[in-house]
Amino acid sequence: METLSKYVIQFQKEDFKLFDRFYKETSQQVFFTIKKYIKDHMTVEDIMQDVYVKFLKKIQQVNPSQNIKSYLTTMARNASIDFLRQHHPIEYDDNHVYEAFDDQTIDEDYLWLLETLPSKEKDIVYLHVIEELKFKDIATITEEPLGTVLWRYKKAMTQLKEALKRHET
Repeated sequence: METLSKYVIQFQKEDFKLFDRFYKETSQQVFFTIKKYIKDHMTVEDIMQDVYVKFLKKIQQVNPSQNIKSYLTTMARNASIDFLRQHHPIEYDDNHVYEAFDDQTIDEDYLWLLETLPSKEKDIVYLHVIEELKFKDIATITEEPLGTVLWRYKKAMTQLKEALKRHET
């Protein structure tokens, strides 16, 4: 994280020599954040480009001491949702997010469990379990208090365990 802050400070000085390194360190998380909403690879790449352009345009407003990956993840999530609202207003539902699990290393026999969760809980489980984000970062991304995120995660895990138990009996 410290390295990312150094990149931001350089970018704020209009020194972009190390942008390729910055991109290499952050692009995978940005890509998969967008991918969980958007299935078309070309569209994902277009949105990624937009996210990084917007990030650089607003670089003077970025606080180098904040979690830069969380900041980019939030930008990617918002850009994806904006795209869906503009291009697929009727088709958009929670399933877009969970189609991304097909690309992850999760046992597909248990994907149905995620569909038992309400939308916000699904997002939190996805960000914590798949994206491996800390709850503090998830709170930033979802724009909810940390306590609410923790409560939703605990509630979701209880629901998943109960659904699995019912399924196995």
